[in-house]
Amino acid sequence: MRLAGCAHATTLELAWMRGPGAAPAGDSEAAQPLRRHGDAHEARHLARLRAAGRGVVGIVKDGMSLAQGAAAARAALDRGGARCATGAAAAVGDAA
Repeated sequence: MRLAGCAHATTLELAWMRGPGAAPAGDSEAAQPLRRHGDAHEARHLARLRAAGRGVVGIVKDGMSLAQGAAAARAALDRGGARCATGAAAAVGDAA
């Protein structure tokens, strides 16, 4: 949620995912409508991709590091059939 349009929050979240750092605070109650809206938007977009015949694979990354999530996404896409990974970690450079 914190990644939605705030460069500073994104920087903090990525720093936390890459290694030691302060754990991000939970979303406030006021942020819940925005989260629901974002989740619904993502669901509609994925449904359009699936309806268009584009393979979509979901990555469950509970407990995974950024590098593990990125590796899981790459492996799923490399297996073929999928052109899009949802819930995937994205990493650039040596973080992957």
